Formats: sequence, C-alpha cells, structure tokens
Amino acid sequence: MTEKRLTLNDPVSKEERDYLQQLDMTLLGFAQKLLALELEKVNLIAASRRVENQTKDVFQKILVNRGQSSDLVIDVDLDTGTIKVQSPERQKPNEVEEPTAETSPEV
Repeated sequence: MTEKRLTLNDPVSKEERDYLQQLDMTLLGFAQKLLALELEKVNLIAASRRVENQTKDVFQKILVNRGQSSDLVIDVDLDTGTIKVQSPERQKPNEVEEPTAETSPEV
C-alpha cells in the first residue's frame, strides 16, 4: 500500500503544531530575557556616564586649584598623589600652529 502524499491543503499534525508553539514560546522567552538585559545595559550606561562626569569634575578641580587649564590631560598616582601630565594642552579646533624651525620641512 502506498502512503498518501500530503498537500498544502492537508492540515499540519497536532504534534507538529505543539512543537511549533513550544519553539515560539522559547523564542518569546529569549526575547523577554534580551529586553531585560537591554534595560539593564541602559541603566549601566547611565550610571557609567555619571561616574565619568564625576571623575572629569574631580580632574578639572585639581587642575583649576593649581592654576592650570582644564584641557590639560593628567594622571594622578593614587598612592602618592603625584600628578603626571599625559599630553600638552590641546589646540583649539580652529587654531593653526605656526611653523617653526623644528616643524618646518627642510628645503
């Protein structure tokens, strides 16, 4: 006896429908967990931004109390309190450095 071939007009079996529903529920569970993680990520980013701003404020206060520009990039040794300058003051974006003997190309 030959088995009947199914067509698109034949309904899907109960077992297959149940399995598809189980897979959909699993995906929904993943989506809910992902949403929870994204919300936690947003909170962590906001908290991180606050800490970064507080750190920036402390460095600016350190520089201003020493009569320095707040644009100066420094590190502070947390054990000794020693300040180390990381780079010279940054140029303002529209400021162009005039060539000097050291920076001019040789002719």
